[in-house]
Amino acid sequence: MASLSSRAPGVGATDLEMVLKDQLLNHTRMATVRPSRVTMVHVAFRLMSINTVDVRNQQLSRHLVLFFSVHRVDDLTAIRESSVPIRVDSVGRVSLSPPGILVTACEMDVSKFPYDTQICPIDVMSYGYSTREMTLGAQNPDVDLKYFKPNGEWDLQKVWSQTSHIKEHNFSYAKVTFYLQLKRRSMYHGLNMVLPVTVMSLLTPLVFLLPHDSGEKIGYSLTVLLAYVVLLSIVSAGLPTSAKKPSLLGLFTAMVMTMSGLSVVMAIHSLSIFHRPSHYPIPPWQARLSRCILSIAKPKLPKRRTPRVVSPIMEQVAEAKEEKGQKNPCIKEDGIRSTPNAPMTVTSADTEEEMTWQFVARVYDAFSLRLFFFLILSAIAAFFLTVLDLV
Repeated sequence: MASLSSRAPGVGATDLEMVLKDQLLNHTRMATVRPSRVTMVHVAFRLMSINTVDVRNQQLSRHLVLFFSVHRVDDLTAIRESSVPIRVDSVGRVSLSPPGILVTACEMDVSKFPYDTQICPIDVMSYGYSTREMTLGAQNPDVDLKYFKPNGEWDLQKVWSQTSHIKEHNFSYAKVTFYLQLKRRSMYHGLNMVLPVTVMSLLTPLVFLLPHDSGEKIGYSLTVLLAYVVLLSIVSAGLPTSAKKPSLLGLFTAMVMTMSGLSVVMAIHSLSIFHRPSHYPIPPWQARLSRCILSIAKPKLPKRRTPRVVSPIMEQVAEAKEEKGQKNPCIKEDGIRSTPNAPMTVTSADTEEEMTWQFVARVYDAFSLRLFFFLILSAIAAFFLTVLDLV
C-alpha cells in the first residue's frame, strides 16, 4: 500500500483506483466479519410517478428511486441491477440508489367506489439480519416528491413512514413501511357511471304513469330493466372479485335493478286487473283496500262525469216556476231531479267514481308510483350520503 501513497508521474486517479482494487480483492485474504456494533441502515425513496393502480388485481405500479430492497410482486431486477454503483463517502457511509418500476400488492377498499381513497404500503425489511446485527430507520425526508409527476386518475394526498419490529423464532427483525394515500379523481366515473345509474333509477316508477290502453307498459319496464343489467355488468367489470367489502355502487345498482324487475311484475298485475271483465265481482277486501289507499295517498284520478239528463219540457216548467218564485218540487236537496215518468239522474258534476276494475287498476298504479319514488329517492340519498362521508 505504500507504493500508492505517492502518485507516479503520468498516473491518473482512475489508474490508482484500479491498482487499489486489485490489491485489496485479489492479493489479500479477507474474511466476512460482522461489525462489533449494530449497523444502522437509513431507508428512503424518491417517488417519480404513479403509473397504474390496478383495482381489479389489487396492485400498484410506481416509478421510484429506492435506497434499499422492497418486497415485490414480480421480480427484483431493479435491486440486483449490476450497473447501479454503490457509493462510499469519506466517513464510511455506503449508499445504494437503484431505480425501477415496482409493482407491489395493495389491498383495495372499493366500498365507496368511485369516491374511494386507497392506502398502499411499501414494506422494507431485513430478512438476513436481526436487530442485534442491523436495524432499519426512515431517512429524513423519508419520501422525496421533488420530481413527482401527478397521475391523471389518482391524487396523491399524503405520504408517511412507520418503523416496526417483527418477532420470529426468538429473533426480532426491523421493518420500515412507507404509506401512500391516494384519492381517486371521480369526475370521469361520476359522469359515465354514477349519473346514468341515478337517472335511470328515476325512470323506473314512470311505468305506472302510462295508460293501460297504450300497450307500452311492459315494453317500457323491460327496456329499463335490460339497461340496468348492462350497467351492472359495466360496474362489476372494474371491481375486484375478492374484495372484502362490496361496492356500494354495485349494491345500489343491484337493488334498483331488483326494483325494476319488481315494477315489471306489478305492471303486468295492473294490466290484468284493468282488463278483467266487468261481470267478475270485485272482492270486498280489494274494494276496501282501494278506498283506503285513495284516502291515504289521495291520488288525482280522473273522475267520471255523469251526464245531466233533463227533459226539455221539465226544463221550461222549472224555469217558469223559478221566475214566479215558486220552489220546484221535482228537485230534491241532494241534487237529484225526479219526475213521475222520468228516471233519477245525478245533476252534480263531481260524483264519486264507480267501483270498477279500471278504477282499482288506476288506484293500484297511483299507489305504486308513490311507493317506488319513495324507495328509489331514499336509496339515492343513502348512497350519496354514505360515499361522500356526509353521515
